[in-house]
Amino acid sequence: MWFTETPWPPILVCLAIGAVLVYRFSVTQRSVFLGVALAMVGLAVGIYFIEQAVITESEQIEANVLLLADAVQQDDVEGMLSFLSPREDELRTKIAGGLALYDVGDDLRITDLHVRMEAEDSIGISHFRANGTISGKGSGGTLRVATRWELTWRRVEDQWEITRVVRLHPIRNNEELPLFAKPN
Repeated sequence: MWFTETPWPPILVCLAIGAVLVYRFSVTQRSVFLGVALAMVGLAVGIYFIEQAVITESEQIEANVLLLADAVQQDDVEGMLSFLSPREDELRTKIAGGLALYDVGDDLRITDLHVRMEAEDSIGISHFRANGTISGKGSGGTLRVATRWELTWRRVEDQWEITRVVRLHPIRNNEELPLFAKPN
């Protein structure tokens, strides 16, 4: 587990220390300051590459949200259902039924994606906005919609599964909407 979600705070600390050491070198001409400053720059570069290699739990969930959106957009019901917990029969039925009603356009965009981890990183709650066009299957009209979602993920063995899906009002804070209600 990495100690930060983003590499920039520790990188900036290393570079600030390096800058102070370069200043000390310019004042004293002691090569030890320059050597340690170069080591701090090297450490900053190392931190960047280590952070790129380490994938945190919340980054895994973020990646799953994007894969889930791709499955919905491609009308891949089985792919979409593979993210849902097999123990959540009612939720699986609702989702499969809703996907049978609507087609999602190629312009689906996921924005404002963030994940909150709970229960010693065994539960993650992802919040995001999904914007794009939808059309009812069998009808010719399309509608541009802005939606907001909250998915609860539970870690089961080495996999994340969705155990709860909440559709939120796109503007009003925390107001829940039915999953497949007609957009306003």
